[in-house]
Amino acid sequence: MGNQKKIKDKSICIKLDDELIQKLNYAAQLTGKTRSAVARDFISNGEVKAYYGSDKIISKMCKIESRMNDYCHYTLDELAEVRRELAKTNCMIQALSKGTIREAPFTFCLNATRKIDELEKNLRQTHKNLDTELTDCVHIQSDFQQ
Repeated sequence: MGNQKKIKDKSICIKLDDELIQKLNYAAQLTGKTRSAVARDFISNGEVKAYYGSDKIISKMCKIESRMNDYCHYTLDELAEVRRELAKTNCMIQALSKGTIREAPFTFCLNATRKIDELEKNLRQTHKNLDTELTDCVHIQSDFQQ
């Protein structure tokens, strides 16, 4: 501290109508700050920087990330299964070309194609949903920002 004098905190009392009290309470709720902290920020900076409960946002983002990771692992496992089926089909085609098998492998190919199409569609939709959820989590709109 050196030569600086320690400044004691001072309290003030202000009267607010119901509308201003609601706005102050709303700002405090959104920011996770006390009403006094909101008022100090506004007096000091001319604005109140709202982080909208960053701990809740981080928690939500972690849950979204976990769900996306789980879905990616599921999709990768499903793709590995399709690859195994395609490998069997390849063996069948080779055997068919040598004349040692009479069974048509095209049904395996059709099933694999359907599965890949389904996985791609679901992956794209899941990605879109989670991206929207993440964006909504970070870009909260409120009456306070007007």
